[in-house]
Amino acid sequence: EASLKRRLLGQARWLLPLWLAGLGANAALGTPLPWAPLLVGSTLLLVAWVLHARAWARFAACALDGEVIVYRSGVFTQRWVLVSCRKMQTLRLYSSALDRRLGLQHLQADTQGGRRSARALDIPCLPADQAQTLRDLLWQRLLQPQR
Repeated sequence: EASLKRRLLGQARWLLPLWLAGLGANAALGTPLPWAPLLVGSTLLLVAWVLHARAWARFAACALDGEVIVYRSGVFTQRWVLVSCRKMQTLRLYSSALDRRLGLQHLQADTQGGRRSARALDIPCLPADQAQTLRDLLWQRLLQPQR
């Protein structure tokens, strides 16, 4: 539920500027814009946003199995990320102000030989207690002596 709210509020930040731009265009042109089609279009866009966020929240999941953590996400382009615990170099919990308000955190990890421009693993919208438990489990796996 909280991850769905986070996705919706995170995506809705674009809606207000679009409406303000429409009001500004309406004032600048001096003639009224066709608000009925704009309202219908906005409603359809809002419904699509909600359906997309629900589908994303339903598909997104992570699992820790032995020495590998698996994370899947996406709606139209589904993505699966597999990361070996042995290759992890950093683990970080991150939360924005909105995340903290909703009780969520992101778990981020970098790996050996990874790209600087992108994290190897970034799991958003985890409940805070689940994110901390997962981070602690990953640290335990990382610190175990190699067999």
